[in-house]
Amino acid sequence: MRKKPVVEEQEDTTAQAGWMYADLFLALMVVFLATISFVPTFNGNSNLVTKNQGSTLYTYSNIYAKHLDILYTTYDPTLIEDDVKTFITNESLPSTTEVIFAQVIGGYSSQNENASIAIKRALAFTQKIDKDIPDLLHHAASTMSSSRTIDPDQIVLRLTFASKVSVTSNK
Repeated sequence: MRKKPVVEEQEDTTAQAGWMYADLFLALMVVFLATISFVPTFNGNSNLVTKNQGSTLYTYSNIYAKHLDILYTTYDPTLIEDDVKTFITNESLPSTTEVIFAQVIGGYSSQNENASIAIKRALAFTQKIDKDIPDLLHHAASTMSSSRTIDPDQIVLRLTFASKVSVTSNK
């Protein structure tokens, strides 16, 4: 006599899918909470305060809200230096003022170019500044951008300034 084949029932795993989703969500929350707990706290105007070792002297960077925005059609390092010095003088900024952020925007024509060409122009402009005026952007973070609202032969240079300020405590 022939035996009847035994059919094994397969385990239904759909119920476990919800638990897998919950575990994944929990793991992502742990990673999120771990990363935000180490973000530095800035007081009010984003000026980072540090205490020098072995003294009561505090220093911080005073970041100025007003930017220097200039449109250039040709590269002239002397003109750029003069523009920066004139801005610092006109705004009565201290002698310790330096550029902390530079945004260089290259123009392009959307009819026959794309944005990457403008970014290459902005990068070339920045490299010339680094070569000819090495101290200008020495401590600056920089970004290259593109805009079709300015001509392909034009570059906009936007500089953000800050200065170091020292404070002695009364202790």
